[in-house]
Amino acid sequence: MNGPYSWNFQYANIDPHQEHFRFPEVAVIVSCYNYADYIGRCLDSILKQTYTNFKCVIVDDCSLDRSVEVVEGFIKSHNLEGRFQLIRHDENGGQMEAFKTGLKHTEGIFVVFVDADDQLFEDFLWTHVKAHLNFMPVAFTSSNQFQINEKNEIIAGMHPDLSHKGQNTVVRPLPLQMAYWVWATTSSMMFRRSTLDIIMPEDSRPFRICADNYICHFANLIGGSLLIPTVHGSYRRHSKNGFSINPILGGRLPTGDLRQHPSHVTLLECILAHLLKYHEQFISLLSLKRFMYALSYILTPYDILFDNDNIREIVSLGVNRYVLFFLTNLTFLQLSVLYFGRLFRKRNVSRKVPLDVETYDCAYL
Repeated sequence: MNGPYSWNFQYANIDPHQEHFRFPEVAVIVSCYNYADYIGRCLDSILKQTYTNFKCVIVDDCSLDRSVEVVEGFIKSHNLEGRFQLIRHDENGGQMEAFKTGLKHTEGIFVVFVDADDQLFEDFLWTHVKAHLNFMPVAFTSSNQFQINEKNEIIAGMHPDLSHKGQNTVVRPLPLQMAYWVWATTSSMMFRRSTLDIIMPEDSRPFRICADNYICHFANLIGGSLLIPTVHGSYRRHSKNGFSINPILGGRLPTGDLRQHPSHVTLLECILAHLLKYHEQFISLLSLKRFMYALSYILTPYDILFDNDNIREIVSLGVNRYVLFFLTNLTFLQLSVLYFGRLFRKRNVSRKVPLDVETYDCAYL
């Protein structure tokens, strides 16, 4: 559990049309709020997937524009009833609530959340399914993305947040006391439903926007993740986006105003509360040792030394306070080493440009 590490691997020779076993169904959940201008292209990109064992549910979160009309027209014109389904919220609940609604109406073993203004390339589902089936199991995968604008112009050929090293990169569970983000965006990911089933929050309100902030950190804490350096979709930056409205200035800068982003404290509080409420399930699935590791990646030594409601609840579960204190201090030591290592790392050294990032015909966009 010492952080990200890289590992080269080759996909096995899997043919999705072999008949002696079944490939897993994928649930594609599209969340939409006032994206009538973009959702048609989004759905068309999903329909063109080379991996065909999927069901797509579109959750409209009380859009005020023509989004519902566009979706209904798309489904009818392509005769997709049963494979593409529109679900309409009675009231606006935000992104997390839309994700939860989509999960209730799908059964796929793997789950893809797509923002209605983004697009997937034709090989997106197959690339992610192969990654999940041919390597050490992880909670989710995240691939690279083009960044595009309102006019479908490519404004960046990669997503700088994806912290790969030019190769497929495993991200092991990381301490959450220090904020980090190493993945691309929601529409770049494929999750295991079994992980989502145990981490989705009951209260969606803290994550009306940027729901992936909670889902990715919690999922990675439980089962790790895999970064895929090649480009398999496009992420749209535009003025109507709920968060990512900043222009690209260069480098790795926030896509939106971080003052509008759910705070890291809120993230930690929500994850800790969920772990404690469902501790029996987590201990059964992770083991007591791994459960304590998870707690040590959220708490601080101060939290453990000075009694508060959370610590009293943890102690009441039979979790040894002193072992947890030791693990948490060990985590902080690891964080200190990482921090000071960054301070003394050589500056002005460009990160190696990945050579295996696939390119696509601009006409596709």
